[in-house]
Amino acid sequence: MRHRSGWLSRQLGRVALLVAAAILAGFPIGAMADGNQGLDIVALSSPPYAVSGGTVLVRVELPRSVLRNDLVITLNGQGVTSAFRPEAGQSSLLGLVTGLTLGKNVLTVKAIGPNNQAYRSAQLILTNYPITGPIFSGPHEEPFYCMTQNFNLPASMQKLGPALDSDCSIATRVDYVYRTTGGVFQPLPSLTSYPSDLAQTTTSQGKTVPYIVRVETGTINRGIYETAVLHDPTTEKAPTPFNPPAAWNQRLVYTLGGGCVGGWYIQGSEPRKWRHPRRLDAATRLWNRRLDAECLRQQLSGPAGGRDGGNG
Repeated sequence: MRHRSGWLSRQLGRVALLVAAAILAGFPIGAMADGNQGLDIVALSSPPYAVSGGTVLVRVELPRSVLRNDLVITLNGQGVTSAFRPEAGQSSLLGLVTGLTLGKNVLTVKAIGPNNQAYRSAQLILTNYPITGPIFSGPHEEPFYCMTQNFNLPASMQKLGPALDSDCSIATRVDYVYRTTGGVFQPLPSLTSYPSDLAQTTTSQGKTVPYIVRVETGTINRGIYETAVLHDPTTEKAPTPFNPPAAWNQRLVYTLGGGCVGGWYIQGSEPRKWRHPRRLDAATRLWNRRLDAECLRQQLSGPAGGRDGGNG
C-alpha cells in the first residue's frame, strides 16, 4: 500500500544515508567548535560544506555551564529554535533544519543570560546545493536518459512513473510491504490491520516483530534510491529523526555494485537490493542508489572521462 508522508519523508530520504554512516563511524560527519567551553554545532546528515536539498540534521552539544532553555538558534537570522528537541540521556539538542538557501547559510546558536546578553555562542557555515546535484564531481553527463517509467515499485508490477523534470526527478514516496508465511514479499493491503499470512521475524536485538517493511523511493542527483527498514504502521507513528522505527537496530547496510548495467548515459531502473531477508530480519536499515559505486567507477573510466553521471 502506498503511503504519502509529505515533506518530512522527502527530507528523511535525503539525510538517511549520511546520518546512518555517522552512527556507524561513531563520530559526526561535520562539526565546528566555537572555543567557548564546548558549545558545539554538529552537522550529522552531511559535511557542512556539502548539504543538499535545503535540509540538514544538526546536533547542538551543550557544556554544563549552558542551560538548555537559554538557547536561541537562528538560520540566516531567522529563528529555528523550535526545530530542536532534547536528546534523551545526553546534553544535546537534535534538530531537522529546513529552508536553507542555495549557497552559504549561517546557523547560529546563542545562550542568552538574564541580562539579555549572550554568554556563549557558536556558528556553523552550511553550503547548500540543489537536490538534483551535482555537488563536487563536475558537470552532469549529457545526454542522460531517465528511466523512472521503467522502475517497478516494491513487490508490485506497477511503475514509478515518468520523470518530473530533465534531472529525472520523481516525488518521494513510501510503500509498505510484508513478508508472507510463504516467504515472499507482498504489498501491505492496509495500514491499520495485519494480513492473515503475515510472518514474524526476530531481530538482532532479540525482538520478535511483524515482518513489515517500510520502503522509501526517491531521487537524489538523478539517481533513484530506495531505503528499507522494519516499521509497523499499525502501531507506530511515521518515523522521524526524533522517533525512529522501534525495531530498527541503529545499523545501516549500503549495497553497492548495482549501477550502470547496460551502459552509460542512463539512470537505471531496478536496484532491488533492499530485499535481503537476513539483513532485514536483523532490523538493519538498507540503502541502495542506482548510480553509486560500480556505476561511478564505470562512468569515470568510460567515454565520459570524468563527467558526472549523477554522483556527488
